[in-house]
Amino acid sequence: MTDGHSRYSVSKAVTSHRPALSPEVLREGSDVAIVASGALAETAVRAAQKLGREGISAKVISGRRTNQHDAHRLHEAAQGVKAILILEENNGRNGTNGTIVTGTIASSEDEIPTKVLPLDTRSFHRQNRLARNANADAVVRTIVSLTEHVAQVESPTSDTVGTDGATRTSASPFLRKIDGFPETDDYFGFPEESLQRERDLIRSAELSPNVESWFRVYSQVGYRTRYLWQWCVHGAELTTISDVLPEWRRHVCDTKVLSIMLCVLLDDVADEQGNEQLLDALMQIVEHQRIPEMGNFSEKDRECAEVTLELSRIYEDRVCEYPLYDVYKRLLHFDLMQYFNTMRYSCLLNKDLNLLNVTEHELYLPHAMHMMSFSTLDLMCTPNFQVQELGRFRESIWHAQCMGRVGNLLSTWRREIAQTDFTSGVFARAVIHGDLSVEQLNPDEAPAIEAAVIDGGHEQYFLNKWYEHRDCLETKVGQIDSMCLDGFLESQERFFYMHLACRGAI
Repeated sequence: MTDGHSRYSVSKAVTSHRPALSPEVLREGSDVAIVASGALAETAVRAAQKLGREGISAKVISGRRTNQHDAHRLHEAAQGVKAILILEENNGRNGTNGTIVTGTIASSEDEIPTKVLPLDTRSFHRQNRLARNANADAVVRTIVSLTEHVAQVESPTSDTVGTDGATRTSASPFLRKIDGFPETDDYFGFPEESLQRERDLIRSAELSPNVESWFRVYSQVGYRTRYLWQWCVHGAELTTISDVLPEWRRHVCDTKVLSIMLCVLLDDVADEQGNEQLLDALMQIVEHQRIPEMGNFSEKDRECAEVTLELSRIYEDRVCEYPLYDVYKRLLHFDLMQYFNTMRYSCLLNKDLNLLNVTEHELYLPHAMHMMSFSTLDLMCTPNFQVQELGRFRESIWHAQCMGRVGNLLSTWRREIAQTDFTSGVFARAVIHGDLSVEQLNPDEAPAIEAAVIDGGHEQYFLNKWYEHRDCLETKVGQIDSMCLDGFLESQERFFYMHLACRGAI
């Protein structure tokens, strides 16, 4: 299992009310051990993930106050590490709760340096992952200090060469100290090997003859490169429901890529040009399959309309072929209307940035991912699905769509500054929290905008939302019986990796 998956398995364990009868290794590691229980176990795993990308392998052990035999087992579980950090819950009234065995490891014959770190968990229920992340950062900083101290004791004059080529007079396994929120080249603690895997698969993705022909049509007016369509091909193949009839699977994946081409045409008009008249005309074309009166439009706009009509007709001809098209056609039409509404909102927002707010962003913008309509295309080719489970299925896809939106947001907001597109939720949240003013939202203020987004924790807020939707998705897919969704959760995690792996490239 990847580091990312390790975090998820802990989530269930720490919410259980059953007592831990003995220490349990939640995550393997060789350099340091973090001992925690209850809600702090998840904090420990999150900290271990951050430590991992800094060159420190952290073992996470779940342990409570137990009998002497279990205390001995806790000591055994921590064998081989150079230092131990014990997390204690500080309830703000009587100091720490004393839930962890604190003396045995420190006084063992191995004399492993041990430190106890009290952490406040009172705000966990109120702030959820925001509070956990702050505690994880505190754990990381403490282990930095602890391991650097150990390194100085063991080898006070040894030098370490970091990844940037700099020489540090320390034997600490840390290459750089983490403080604050991720930098541009950071990946929020997700395993680099998983991201690289997706990059390799994207580069090797081949466009089918159909997609190649549509790409040529799109390129008459659009500017997006082949790499984006390789990205879309891989994403469509990855996230298409496994129960789709094999004879229709390739057809459905290609139709989704075609749908994205249409979306990109509309999206670029809504976000960059702010041409509301053209946007309305293009949406009428997609909905009614005809070009409205465009005598007052430029030649370039009319050409864009003709390309939109051509691609839209191909899309309609394809979806009409699906076995259950008649069953779900009204639902597909509804899903497409939600996407169009998102485009209208984006156009409206970029004309008046005073409208920026997080609530409407989270209500409208997820539909820009088009995953609800994609799932409806899947259903059109999945005859074994029981329609009585449609509500549960739609709930699952909604959470997956929100996860996808967060991935898109984290990977595109920087380039959107130069494009004068400020519909991203990070800008809305920065304005609402007073870290930015509406007047600052222009490309000339790019450095200040980036600093405000990162220092204000606005990327981290949406990453936390991704975790929340991921946990909900895990619950929802388990409630569906007529469709095999065993790999669906993993596919959505990998879809998120695709976004992070291509930050600034899509």
